[in-house]
Amino acid sequence: MVAAGAQGTGWRIAALAGAWVAGVALQLQQGALWPLAVYQGGVACALLMLVAAWRLPALRHTLGLAVALALLAAASTGWRAEQQLAQRLPHALEGRDLVVTGVVASLPQSGASGLRFVAEVEQAWLDGRPVRLPERLALGWYNGFGDEVALDDPRANLRAGQRWRWPLRLKRPHGSANPGGFDAELW
Repeated sequence: MVAAGAQGTGWRIAALAGAWVAGVALQLQQGALWPLAVYQGGVACALLMLVAAWRLPALRHTLGLAVALALLAAASTGWRAEQQLAQRLPHALEGRDLVVTGVVASLPQSGASGLRFVAEVEQAWLDGRPVRLPERLALGWYNGFGDEVALDDPRANLRAGQRWRWPLRLKRPHGSANPGGFDAELW
């Protein structure tokens, strides 16, 4: 025998889960992101709807919760996407010679072409002027070619936790950036 309060909860839970998925899907179908203020307003509206939904009868209560969850899902997904885009390298800095001070944040991985590691940026300059870069950079320190190969290579001393100042020429990721996944650029 099913308790009176438990009757119909299965479809309500499914409806609420479906509303969340629909909200995420709505945001992912956008051609461009809305301004951040729209997402913040969406979160505020969703929270107000959640509070109001508790005072409604059961069917309208579930419908109100579903709409609020869809709005909250769309707003939170857009907000996270906006935060990720803020961490991209600006087009104006791509291929330019920068001076970057940072800390080696990962263990350097040695390969045939050189070293790869992650650095946390502390400061960056372009032509003596400070510039803003993403907080973390995936860097490659490649072997020289021909006469450029140094006998006393400073890369041998690169360790996690060290602070360095590098002259860098950065580029934005091309292809799908999925660590450990398929490399569309090499394919």
